[in-house]
Formats: sequence, structure tokens, C-alpha cells
Amino acid sequence: MAASLVYQEGDGETAMPGSTETFPKHFADTVAKRSGNLVSATADDVTLEAAASSRNGDYVGNLFLTGSQVVTITAYRGDTRKATVSPAFSPTPTASDAYSMVSARRVAVQNIGDVPITFDFDFLPAGQTDGSAFFRAALDPDTLSPPYNVAAVLGAAGAGGVWGATGSYDWRVIATKTGGKVTTGSVLVTVTVDVTTKKVTLTWSKIFGTGYQVYRKLSSGSWGATDLVFTTADPDVLTFVDDGTAAGAGALPVVNTTGASATSPFGPAPTLAAGPLDMGTLNPGEQKMLWLDWLISSGVPTTLLGVGLTVNER
Repeated sequence: MAASLVYQEGDGETAMPGSTETFPKHFADTVAKRSGNLVSATADDVTLEAAASSRNGDYVGNLFLTGSQVVTITAYRGDTRKATVSPAFSPTPTASDAYSMVSARRVAVQNIGDVPITFDFDFLPAGQTDGSAFFRAALDPDTLSPPYNVAAVLGAAGAGGVWGATGSYDWRVIATKTGGKVTTGSVLVTVTVDVTTKKVTLTWSKIFGTGYQVYRKLSSGSWGATDLVFTTADPDVLTFVDDGTAAGAGALPVVNTTGASATSPFGPAPTLAAGPLDMGTLNPGEQKMLWLDWLISSGVPTTLLGVGLTVNER
């Protein structure tokens, strides 16, 4: 099986193409002015410049940056140019403070194949207006990957397993950081336990400076609130032997918070640059986070801007 890339934004995911094929994802349908100086501000809303978008709902989901604060726009009124933000500012910005907005916060790219892949991304013309010249990206330096190279091996009968029933079971492993920060789950591994006295040994690669948790469920069931089977705060513990002991309280995380800052779930934006973007090597199951945004030159129309994404394997 070859390497296989998956693009993930929010709860959705789309398979990426192979080498040098265009991935026709439009990261923004419309672009309007997304930087300037504040007209006014309160603790939880800001009024933008008159040149900002006049369409209701524009900018919702954008990260809003002013000074050292990074918050998220949760609502936008085009007629008043007023944006509601969360969490609240602290301190409240003042009129004339500079601001900017980032449209595509963090995007995850994950290798769901079983061999490593070394590659870069480049941006190609697409859409009614060529947006590739204005597209910028950077690797997220703060967000951890879920554990990768995860494997599960069934042992011999009579080893002391205490499974309540034979059957097919699923596992995912997460990485943890201090302060309760967590990754999402690793690529799923599945084993059929055919004898209740067998044990299953899970292994994974080290995620620097973290602990780990392991979650388990029946393959026929859904992830729930009591799926946690193992926790360690030792980053050098890379093995867990599951004997089938009943899982305890704990739900598999669905949001990666390891890059969060005090003011944003996404942390500060790195410096973005034009492509190609060197992604290095992604191991099986490894994930890297990107920041994506448009840098729009003066005079460019705010109609549809498109960008194609090509995967150049090395």
C-alpha cells in the first residue's frame, strides 16, 4: 500500500491526490479587505473599516488579530461592519488599533498510508481569478501530531487476558501536554480477539515532551464517554498491553488543543510565505498542521479567487 494523504478542515476530510495532481480545493469563495484600523471596539465586538465586506456572515470563523491578541469571529453584520468575537478581549482594543484576519486557521494533512512520504506543496492557478499568486502558507510550529506508526499485535492464548467477549476491537492513541491539552486520535488500529485469555500489545512512535492515552471500543460500536483504557505522563512509554480490563471514564478527544494559547485555541500565527511549502517527511499516521491565508494586492477584484494545490513527492 502506498502513502495516502488526507486533508482535514473542521470535521470534514478529503482525500488528496497523488504526485503532481491538482487538488481543486477553494480555500475561500470570496475575498474582501481583511486588514485595517478599528473604528471602535468593546470587550466582545469590533467595528471594522468601511472598506470591509458588506455581506452578512463574511469573516465568520476567521481568526482576528490585533496587538498580541488572537480571537475568533463568531458573527458578522455587513451593514454595520460589526464583528462579534470569542473569547472576549482582555484588554479591550481602542479605536484606530491595527487589525488583520486569517481565513483558514489550521489545516491538518495526515498520511493515512503505511509508508512514509516526503513532499512539498505548491499552489497552482484555479478559479475565475488566479489566487495562487496571493496564497500564503506555513507549518504550524506549536501543534502536535497524534501518535503515529501505531500498531497492535495479538498475543498467545493463556497470557492472562480477561476479555469479556471475543470479537473485533478498535484502538486510538492520543498525545497529551501539560495544562490538559490533547491531540485527536491516531489512525485507527483493529484486532480480532478470538480467545479471551489473549492480550493485545500496542506500540507507537514518540511525540516529544508528551504523555499518552489509549482508547478502545468494540468495532461494531461507537466512541463514547467510557473508552479510556490507559494513561501515562511519561513521554518515553511507547507501549501498552491491553488485557481486556473494562475501560474507564474518558471520551476520545475530537479537537487538537496542543497548539492553543491563552487567547486562542489555535495559538499565534507563524510567518506565512509563498509556495512551495516544504512538508518534510510524514510517517504513516503522522499529521502536520498548516496555516493558510490570502495576501491580496491592491486593486485585485474581490470576486472568486481560486487556488489549486499540488503534491510534489520527492
